[in-house]
Amino acid sequence: MAAEAKETHDTGTPVAAPSIHRRFLKTLLLALAAFLGLAAAFCAWQNPFDILPSKDARLVQPRISKAHLAGRIRPGTVIIGTSRPELGIPTEHVAWNHPPVLNMAFSGTTISEMSAWFEHCCSVAPLQEALIMLDYASCDRLAENQHTFDPGRLSRLDRGPLWTSRAADLRMAFASWNGLSAAFHCLSTPPSGRDFLPEGGRNEKVHYDKILSKGGLRRSFNLTDSRFPRQKTDLAKDWEPLRRMVRVAAAKKVRPVWVITPFHDHLWRLFIERDGIGEVLGWRRSLVQIIQKEADACGLGRQTFWDFDGTALTRMTIDDIISDAAAGNLPLFYEYSHFSTRVGAMMLDRVLGNKPDGARDFGVPVTLDSLEDRLQTLHKAWAPLTKS
Repeated sequence: MAAEAKETHDTGTPVAAPSIHRRFLKTLLLALAAFLGLAAAFCAWQNPFDILPSKDARLVQPRISKAHLAGRIRPGTVIIGTSRPELGIPTEHVAWNHPPVLNMAFSGTTISEMSAWFEHCCSVAPLQEALIMLDYASCDRLAENQHTFDPGRLSRLDRGPLWTSRAADLRMAFASWNGLSAAFHCLSTPPSGRDFLPEGGRNEKVHYDKILSKGGLRRSFNLTDSRFPRQKTDLAKDWEPLRRMVRVAAAKKVRPVWVITPFHDHLWRLFIERDGIGEVLGWRRSLVQIIQKEADACGLGRQTFWDFDGTALTRMTIDDIISDAAAGNLPLFYEYSHFSTRVGAMMLDRVLGNKPDGARDFGVPVTLDSLEDRLQTLHKAWAPLTKS
């Protein structure tokens, strides 16, 4: 009997152990699945990368969000450019001819990336007009924050977006630590405190508050010299994407509005000291000539380029800009390279014809016929900068 009990005990013990292990493993897997399910549901609720349709765009990572927004907003007008129009061009301005307006400008972008975004918008939205804002700095080396740019995410005229990139977006948004972290960031950030607005532009109030909290406007201006890139601008590689922008505009019957964005004269002095005034002005000459040549080949006709440099506004001293802001106004410039929506509104009034007779000194229409006269005017204005 004792031997039989021992046998039962010996044979019974190993039978129970797998049952306990299986229950533990099953509980663990269920808990993990529940956690992942709740995390995915939370990410879907917050929708930090704007992958899902939503009335409230977050734009935590704008190079991801804007690719999806273009197809949902279906803008009639798009803004293409660098961080300058991203911050300084108001999408709600009354001068726009074809709303809604989507701001497709990005910090640290190049003309090659601008071309890809423009073609994407032309492919997924009924565009009628594009404000294409080009500046000398857009030819500089890539910014570090450009790592989120993925051409496969964007549509082209000859194909839609790559499904592998869309699938990667879904996985990142709803099944990654990056997505969960961004979702918690959205939960803790009220709409007034977000870095970006739903129409794609940068939140100007948040930007200005950060400047004031870090020493104010004077410090912001003084940081320009230390942050100025010393690497010489490489222009040649940017011209083919620019030609493609012209061809895409012609193919989709989109009216391009070409704008050379304004810098403060102090920044032009740094560019001229680094690259030479011949190359700085040569960039403008090449820009106009190449675009006009491609436009002629595509049947777009004579193109106008709005030039906002070398004016009384861009020659204002720091003291005058700070004094103007101290009177309760939005600053005209936040530092030497970024203008505010006060300046952006003046630009739109001139470019889009809402107030074509206003601020005549600010904004010069340039065509191929008037190009050399304009370059001579700028040479006279900028030649003394390096001697001061």
